[in-house]
Order: sequence, then structure tokens, then C-alpha cells
Amino acid sequence: MLAKVCSAAVNGLEAYPVQVEVDLAGGLPLFTVVGLPDATVRESRDRVRSALRNSGFSFPQRRVTVNLAPADLPKEGAGFELPIAVGILAAEGLIPAEALDGIVLAGEVSLEGAIKAVRGVLSMAVYYRGRGIRGLLVPAENGAEAAIIEGLPVYAVSTIPQVVEFLTGRQPLTAMETSASLTHPRTACKACAGSCCRRRTQCAPRGAPWFRQDDARSTIAGHSSRDDPGRSDRDQQDSQRLGSVALG
Repeated sequence: MLAKVCSAAVNGLEAYPVQVEVDLAGGLPLFTVVGLPDATVRESRDRVRSALRNSGFSFPQRRVTVNLAPADLPKEGAGFELPIAVGILAAEGLIPAEALDGIVLAGEVSLEGAIKAVRGVLSMAVYYRGRGIRGLLVPAENGAEAAIIEGLPVYAVSTIPQVVEFLTGRQPLTAMETSASLTHPRTACKACAGSCCRRRTQCAPRGAPWFRQDDARSTIAGHSSRDDPGRSDRDQQDSQRLGSVALG
């Protein structure tokens, strides 16, 4: 059986969509990841297998092939682990295919099934804003980072079972409210001993990338001019809000 899950990869400050395809076939048990994965993505096979088992799910004793499309672009980081785990469960029929329509997932998984923070969530949120998705599921530690972008339903998740319960409709989640800042300014100053104020930058949440205000503005502006000129007004508002956070 074949399942498809939407995710994203980040190159610098820019994100691009990645479709995680999972196929279960007969034969000797084998777990293969293709589509130009780096060493971290290849190592995810062992983490995903243990995470599913320790979360109360059985890992399929079949040939598991995971394709990260488009195949000609490199895939880096641990953010594909949650989409791969969800894809395997969907391929086994535990998650309906229609429940994954319009859902984007990103996150690293621990061996016990917890979902850990990843880098690049802000860039993913900027890319998917205004593209008609039903929800962006990110680790709880990245929730405030993604929620800074208006007009995007962001759901913070902590474990694989919680994601399954949400996608199957057994446990509803509330979308996060748009955040006015990445972190509380005092917390940020304590984290970096005040250097964020001296450099006129803003600290990011734990596990998130460190963005200067110019970097965040260029991320938004780059996607706006290249992908959809009609989004420029909203992007300008986001850029101004990011600037006020950094200067505050």
C-alpha cells in the first residue's frame, strides 16, 4: 500500500515542498530511504522504527520504501522523521489517506516516540502561508516560531500518538494563535546574556534557527516576490512585526 505525506526541506533561509512517499511491499523486511537523503535522514530509519514500537504501534515486517520527492534535490536534517512515521502508519491503514490532504508535518522523533524540535520551521511557515493547507503540524517547541506567521493554521504536537489521534479525529487540537514575538524579550536576554539587545537581534526558541531581523525579512520578501506578488501586503506586515520584535 502507498501513502503520501507533505513536508518541507530548507536550503539556507528558503523552504521548498517535499512529498514523503511510503510504500509497503512483500518480501524480506527491509527499510530503504531514497531521494538524495543525507546521513541524518538515513539514520532516521532506526529512530522511526524504535519510535513506532515504543509508541504502541507495530513496525511492518515487510519491505518499506520511502521516497523523498523531488528526487533531484538534497534532503538534510531530522525533520522528515515525523512524516515518515506517519506515512508508515497511513500505509498500514491506521490513518485515512484523506486525513493527510492539506496537512504538512515536520519534526524529529525520539526513540520513545516524542517529537523534538527541528530547524527551519519559520521558513516552512512562510512558504506554506497562503497555499491553502489545512494545518502545519510542528513540534511543540517550534510552535511559537511557526505561529508568528499570520493566516496559517499551526498545531503544536508532542508525541506520535497525539498526531495519530488528531489525524483520525479522536482528539481535536486547537490551532495556535498568531504570536507577536518569538520569545519573551527578558527570557531571550537571559539566554544570551543581553547580546541580542546589543546586536539588535531577537533570540529564537530552543531548537529553532537564530534569525536576525534582516534574515527574517529577506525570507518573507524572497518568497513573496518569487512565488506570489499578491501576497506582498501581508508579507510587509509580517516583516514590520518581525522588525519591531527584533528592535524591541
